[in-house]
Amino acid sequence: MACVCAARDVTTQGLDLAQMQMVDLEKIEELTLHSIEQHKTNTAQGARIERLEELIEDMRTTR
Repeated sequence: MACVCAARDVTTQGLDLAQMQMVDLEKIEELTLHSIEQHKTNTAQGARIERLEELIEDMRTTR
């Protein structure tokens, strides 16, 4: 439901602001959900890195 409007069309037909706002809100929601998913992934990767660093340190100290 993308709203791609040429200047000529806007001049002759007007501009549906409500439709444009709905499209914008949908995109904002998509980006927000993507950002939340990225944050979850980053958090999980950070925890994994910490565990791996601890394992490496344990290996160094047991030598």
